[in-house]
Amino acid sequence: MDPARGSDEAEGSSEKPWKTLAHAAGRLKAGDTLILRDGVHVGPVTLAVAGTPEKPITIRSAPGELAILDGGFAEFRENPAASWDVAVSRQWARLVVELKRKGKPIPVLDGMIAATALEHGLSVATRNVSDFERAGVKVVDPFA
Repeated sequence: MDPARGSDEAEGSSEKPWKTLAHAAGRLKAGDTLILRDGVHVGPVTLAVAGTPEKPITIRSAPGELAILDGGFAEFRENPAASWDVAVSRQWARLVVELKRKGKPIPVLDGMIAATALEHGLSVATRNVSDFERAGVKVVDPFA
């Protein structure tokens, strides 16, 4: 996969890579290895297939390259100012007041992330489980 030069119309080989993780995820089967090229791979993805102990599905960066998986929506990355809308602002204000009243204030930036996640139905991947669970956000601790 190559977000810069790939195409989802391509065959998915190293010479003719796919562009998006969502497209590639729908084509994986047990025993496959998906190699991600340098760059940011944006968009929510669901893997609906599983490998086996004998034939695992492997997703990794190309050797010597750094592939970043950003499970958010492209608009948050491409135009963050427009992504912080009135609904998210209201959600943030509600969270800040509610948690402060309970004697459990949330740090400003965590509150902004939590409000965005709540408003858009997203989960947050973080080690900081307590702040986000307290805010009512679905949390994935990748280090647990």
